[in-house]
Amino acid sequence: MLDKKEDGGLKTAVKALRFFVRLAAKHKPSQLAVTLLYSLTKAGLPFVGVLLPKLVLDELSGARDPSRLLLYAVAAAGVSALCYLLSEWLRLRVERGGILLDSILDKLLGEKTCSMDYQYLEDPETLTILQRARQGRMTRGGMYAVMVWHLPNTLTNLFTCLGMLWVVAQLDWWVLALLLLCVAANLLLLRKNSDAANAFMMHMGDFNRMFAYLYFLAFDFTNGKDIRLFHTAPMIQARMREYNGKVVEVEKESYLVMCRCGVLQALLAQAQLGVVYISLLVQVFQTGLSIGDFVMFAAAASSFATTLTATFSEATQSLMTARLIAPYRQFLRLQDRMPKQEGHVDEEAQALVFENVSFRYPRAQA
Repeated sequence: MLDKKEDGGLKTAVKALRFFVRLAAKHKPSQLAVTLLYSLTKAGLPFVGVLLPKLVLDELSGARDPSRLLLYAVAAAGVSALCYLLSEWLRLRVERGGILLDSILDKLLGEKTCSMDYQYLEDPETLTILQRARQGRMTRGGMYAVMVWHLPNTLTNLFTCLGMLWVVAQLDWWVLALLLLCVAANLLLLRKNSDAANAFMMHMGDFNRMFAYLYFLAFDFTNGKDIRLFHTAPMIQARMREYNGKVVEVEKESYLVMCRCGVLQALLAQAQLGVVYISLLVQVFQTGLSIGDFVMFAAAASSFATTLTATFSEATQSLMTARLIAPYRQFLRLQDRMPKQEGHVDEEAQALVFENVSFRYPRAQA
């Protein structure tokens, strides 16, 4: 059974991310620095599209110096090309490091399985933990997806969001306050969405173990004789239908919550844009805001809304996958030897008596 301390909450996700960091620091120390540099480099690209229109429009409405316009264009193209090439090179480095760490995770799981007490292989609770550990390894790329995709992309979007928020905050303090309220609301929706997705994946770990057992009974030829002899086919089919129904119920409940959260996040994104455009119109009439500034603030607000949604989407994926690693970590913490009950053997006993003797097939549940 999953530890109470590993109940799938936010602390569990933080522990999983800390597990990744320690793993990378031990086996691939440069991975963390490369990931951070990749995120910073990629985050700088959107700012070119925000600042360049402002500079060009201000110049066109002012001196209209062709040489300066050419300088802006060349500088923007050069910075964009440099950021893109550097980010692509760093992305390849991140992927290579992720493959190495992923192989180490497989090695750790295999070594632990080989060193465990054989009795663990028939223990239902241990089998559930092992199934969840394997599911965390394979679902959506498992740990590899967290290390190589979701976590770097989350950092990239976060850096971009902070930069765009600073640009938009130059309009007025109340705009910043309203945007921060929207961010707080998105955080609450992120938590609710992640909890629903995590609950679904945890249930699927239990269901998948039972499906594996039922499919083994139904499709392994070594069981054919017993199925025909004891007429167990209807029972197996009934259990499959039962678990299929449970999966549908859990899936409906989880996806309904995630759908609601997605709709609310989309509405919040539109509300953010509305707040910024109202502030821009006020600034135009009160202070004579220039066309270049108007376009810059509008582009920054649009980029902030889009990037904020992407940030929470990537963060949700990161948290979902990171929470799936809790069973993996719990499996590694299991003792290699199952605790045995202490007993006293009477040395004067002259016979062995067997009571409640029974037999079960391999992989049997009871």
